Amino acid sequence: MRVLPGRCSCAPGAGTVWDEFVSWTLAQGLSGVEALSGIPGTVGASPVQNVGAYGHEVAETISSVEAYDRLTGTVVRLAPAELGFAYRSSAIKRSVGEAGLNGRPWGPTGRWVVLSVDFRLERSPLSAPVMYSELARRLGVEAGERADASLVRSTVLELRRGKGMVLDPADHDTWSAGSFFTNPILPEAVAASLPEGAPRFGAGGGPRQDERRLAHRPRGLLQGLPPARGRGPAASVPVHEARTGPDEQGRRERCRHRGPGPRRARARV
Repeated sequence: MRVLPGRCSCAPGAGTVWDEFVSWTLAQGLSGVEALSGIPGTVGASPVQNVGAYGHEVAETISSVEAYDRLTGTVVRLAPAELGFAYRSSAIKRSVGEAGLNGRPWGPTGRWVVLSVDFRLERSPLSAPVMYSELARRLGVEAGERADASLVRSTVLELRRGKGMVLDPADHDTWSAGSFFTNPILPEAVAASLPEGAPRFGAGGGPRQDERRLAHRPRGLLQGLPPARGRGPAASVPVHEARTGPDEQGRRERCRHRGPGPRRARARV
């Protein structure tokens, strides 16, 4: 951990459990990733997906990624400009399927293997600005204001738990294959036609609606598949029985080829 005036740079290893890292930052008096509490997975996966929740993404705090470049056989440090962050995407993720060594496409992982992630966090008891309206209401602050960082974490975990998005071995509604669908990315002209109160966030050049607004739409893609049960958000796929990775991959492909119906297609223009 490198400490700068008012800022701190820390580089957890790729295998670090993400939520344990978030908890550790708060114990060290650091803020910036508290709104991303409760997200499953590891630190190494966070830049690949540009994970985000409740109005924030890891792209806001990542200063660089140390990675093994499978093409050159060297360890490299990727700056944000090279990482090409976008909504739930990055250059690492987009490299999957591209031509690699001897013309063979990279897969199932991309060209770069993440070794560690360098975060620039603020040394402050206050959170990053609260950007998500539901979270702001729970905290009793206006959107854009800051709150106690530890309180933000506990409130986010409470919200996620209420949606079945914090794993509880005794509660099958919390068993899922993760967030499966992403929110639609809309051109500015289409976003401008939405109701004034419709929340939206930047998405690498294009605003997107808030998950809660379109939460009913992804469910339509699951017609004909095992029924979605429980209280989890529509963007996640519940797993109420023993399933394997190939099982979920097959379900993903069936959803991909089914596609949205005409009405849903209009919503995604």
